[in-house]
Amino acid sequence: MARTSKKAPSARQRATRAGSVAGVGGVAKRPVSGPGAAASRRASVAASSVVAPSVSLAKVVGPAAAGWRVRMGGRPRIVAADASVDPALLEDAAKSGATVVIDENAEGGGAAIVGVLATSRAVTIDKNGVVDARVKRFRITADEEALLRTMTAFVRLKGDDAEVYGNEVVTRARELCRIFGRMIKLN
Repeated sequence: MARTSKKAPSARQRATRAGSVAGVGGVAKRPVSGPGAAASRRASVAASSVVAPSVSLAKVVGPAAAGWRVRMGGRPRIVAADASVDPALLEDAAKSGATVVIDENAEGGGAAIVGVLATSRAVTIDKNGVVDARVKRFRITADEEALLRTMTAFVRLKGDDAEVYGNEVVTRARELCRIFGRMIKLN
């Protein structure tokens, strides 16, 4: 004699047979018939059509014609960058091997890089507008001009010229202060 196995009905199926749709833990949430049933069904359909955000992590390999080459789980992929992401940040991420955050359901229907994970400390500005950092070496290279200024004084480096301006300019040396130049003009 052959036996047939029949699965037991789920809580949702049992509740549907009983005249309602089951919610969490088998508790009925909305009626199947009656005055509020149509509105309840519309709300349920609208809620089920909402796509939950999906976020992935990847390593940036480099730029591509249609976006950025990334490696997700060992597989290469081309992903566009969100307009809010600075391309220079992605270039740095490619050089350092930093991890990027990808929104799989970005606006426009595709995936997009929406940020880079920070893996080291950054120089920050506090709520009072103060930058306070202690570093071993500080180096900035400007292709055209570097300007350090307060409200009434400045130091400007532009091309081959250096300019120091202030109400009072003081140069100090512990032992010897040297001024070199083909010509030195004092007022």
